[in-house]
Amino acid sequence: MVGMEIIFDSRNIDEIFSGFTKSHPAYSKEEAMRLSDKWEEQILLIMRFLDWK
Repeated sequence: MVGMEIIFDSRNIDEIFSGFTKSHPAYSKEEAMRLSDKWEEQILLIMRFLDWK
């Protein structure tokens, strides 16, 4: 993907976590943090794949 730059830092994960907790208030904070960590892992894997291509 030429010209596509992904900027990823802790603010992105904070935004994901914040958006998730607002959209799904029934989840406990611990469960939301666990899911947020999984999303971070997936995003990093995608970034590694895009860098490899």
